Amino acid sequence: TFDESNGTTNYDSTAFQNNGIMMNSTFRTNGIRGGAVFVNRSSSDVVKINGSQSMNESNETTFSIWLKYTNMNLASSYPVCKFTGVTNVWRWRLDNHSWVAWAYPNPSVVVNVSNPVTNNIWYNYVMVINNTNKTITAYVDGKIIYSSAMTYPFFENVNNALYIGGINESWPNIGMDGFIDEAKYYNYALTSAEISNVYKSYLQDFISPIPDSFTTNQFFNLSFYAKKSNIYWTTNGA
Repeated sequence: TFDESNGTTNYDSTAFQNNGIMMNSTFRTNGIRGGAVFVNRSSSDVVKINGSQSMNESNETTFSIWLKYTNMNLASSYPVCKFTGVTNVWRWRLDNHSWVAWAYPNPSVVVNVSNPVTNNIWYNYVMVINNTNKTITAYVDGKIIYSSAMTYPFFENVNNALYIGGINESWPNIGMDGFIDEAKYYNYALTSAEISNVYKSYLQDFISPIPDSFTTNQFFNLSFYAKKSNIYWTTNGA
């Protein structure tokens, strides 16, 4: 979750110990919840997590991450990739036009949708790979934006490292510029309801409770986190 206060290691909160190492000039900052990391594509900043059997997509996988881009206008921005050498297991490309995801050995782009995001706002991206029914599903902020059948089942090389922020630590100008937080890797497929509930749980951090009733001339602080919302309230006219 990138909540460490110093050092270059981001510790896995599970027993699998899939720790992430900050490479190049990646640095710590504030995130959607607690700490986060900031990556710059010009210096090939990434967080690298070595491959392991516990991150094996050969059955079912859910990958969730919060991203806040500072420059969505960059071409070929790859924020997440499972990669070894020239073999890509899966990767994402995000820019101001689209979110594209490849899943190999499937020969075609399996997710290609208009990218509903803007700069300097946190968004939750989730990808679910389900080998049982050969589907890949993409979510943004708890809602399905695309689901597609895969031509072939998904086969994984457990030696593939997971890179967050770019394709690897030595390819400049192909990663992202922005903030990364709350990366979570599940070795099973989350349901749509579970993904929606996880997203909503983060929003609760930004919402203050509203009193059930008010007295005359009473003031209270109202805080909330909203991207595109209509907010209504009524009074008794007092």
